[in-house]
Amino acid sequence: MICHKSKVIYIHIPKCAGSSIENYFGVHPFDWKTPNYETLTGWCPKRKIHLQHATAKQLLELELVDEKIWNSYYKFTVVRNPWERILSAYFWFNGNKVIKSSFRNFLNKEGLYKKTLTDFSVKEYRGDHLLSQYEFITINDQIMVDKIIPFENLKIDFFELVKNLGLTSFELPHRKERKKAVSHYSHFFNGEDIELIKDKYSLDIQMLKYKYEDKRNELSTFEKFKINFGRLTHRI
Repeated sequence: MICHKSKVIYIHIPKCAGSSIENYFGVHPFDWKTPNYETLTGWCPKRKIHLQHATAKQLLELELVDEKIWNSYYKFTVVRNPWERILSAYFWFNGNKVIKSSFRNFLNKEGLYKKTLTDFSVKEYRGDHLLSQYEFITINDQIMVDKIIPFENLKIDFFELVKNLGLTSFELPHRKERKKAVSHYSHFFNGEDIELIKDKYSLDIQMLKYKYEDKRNELSTFEKFKINFGRLTHRI
């Protein structure tokens, strides 16, 4: 995403509050199927990418952003814990698509997910949601953005960012959040899932210093009830 008025380039990593940030800068696409080359949003039929999810490398190599503009505009991104981000993508995908299958199939781009996650020829392509965050913001192992905002510090760090840019509004637009299927990602993954994500997104973990947090012992009273009720009905 690019905002010429504010001279900002935002690398929109999927499931990292990107829609709220795009709304803040007034460039959120109303029709994602139509490309907007002024704001770099929407599906680009020529390049077979969703412009708002273009990586830094794609923006430059595909000549979507002039090198002079790239060097003079302020560039930033928002990153997220890899386990949390991928689980959010999985739930988003199942909530917005007809296709619903296992998390393992989603992560491996297999089964019912294969076409949508691998076929660049269709507008419904969503394989960009599984790219590593490392791929989004580096070129030849060099970080290409001026600021990296952790998702967990979004409100504070974004406030500082817009303040430093000299903008007058500091509040991110509030978007209605979908009710979480689980209160924490560790309640969803098994041991094999944990290791698969660790291997697949090892560069993210190394670059961004994230780690897996196990909060399974912090279940809410309602979640404990659901588990115990499930065990009881299973015995019956």
